[in-house]
Formats: sequence, C-alpha cells, structure tokens
Amino acid sequence: MAEHDIYAVYQRLITEAFNKGDLSVVDEILAPDFLEHEHGAETVGPEPLKQAITGLRTALPDVHLEIVSHAVAGDKLWCRILTAGTNTGPFMHHAPTGLPVKIETMDETRFVDGRMAEHWGVVDNFAMFMQLGLVNDPTKPE
Repeated sequence: MAEHDIYAVYQRLITEAFNKGDLSVVDEILAPDFLEHEHGAETVGPEPLKQAITGLRTALPDVHLEIVSHAVAGDKLWCRILTAGTNTGPFMHHAPTGLPVKIETMDETRFVDGRMAEHWGVVDNFAMFMQLGLVNDPTKPE
C-alpha cells in the first residue's frame, strides 16, 4: 500500500469517525482482529474503538481532532494529533466541568492489506485532567 494511501485511510478515521461521529467507517478501516495497545485500553476488534469514540464525543460533543504532522515508513504511520473540545458531558465517572481542553496524542499505526491492524497511542491524559480540574497542576502553588 502506498504511503499516501495509508495516510488517507487514517485521515478518514479521524475526520469521519472522531470528528463527525460516523462509526460505520470504523468497520471499513479496521481489520476484524485489530489490536489496540494503548495503555489502559488494550483490546481486540473494532467495537472497543467505536465505544471509545462514543465516550469521547459524549464527554466533548464539540470535539475536533487535527493531524498536525505525520510520517509513513513501510506499513507504519506515525501521527501527532491535537484534540480540542469542551467538557459538557460525563467523563470517566466525573460530572461535566464545562471547561475546554486541548491535548496532544502521538499515534503509531500498522496497516495490513489497506486496513489498520494495530495501534499504539500515547495520550496526554495528565494535561487533560489538569485542564478539567480533576488533578492539581503541580507547577502552580496551591
């Protein structure tokens, strides 16, 4: 699969599934035995990603993901993503805060036969928790 094709598939997932909420594309883009390696979210198959997208869009209904940079080598894609939204829905057993968040994520994705087969993601959850007031900012005096 050509490098531009790998990026186009991934970009479609971000644009259509995450930004627009069209979960039908997840089944088209992910392999049936897709492996998620993100810490705390290790799963198999497309359904857990659909649930994660639904949870994110519930917590941040105005969520928008932007691919800031990417690189492709062989069957792998690396992306830096900026995610922004406003917490107006429940998030990880917490009531909505009404606060905006802006965080970065680093993704590595492996493709097989034009579909996403594996994903490793590092989300800046600490920054998100600080922005939502769920943890104290250690750089600021109390």
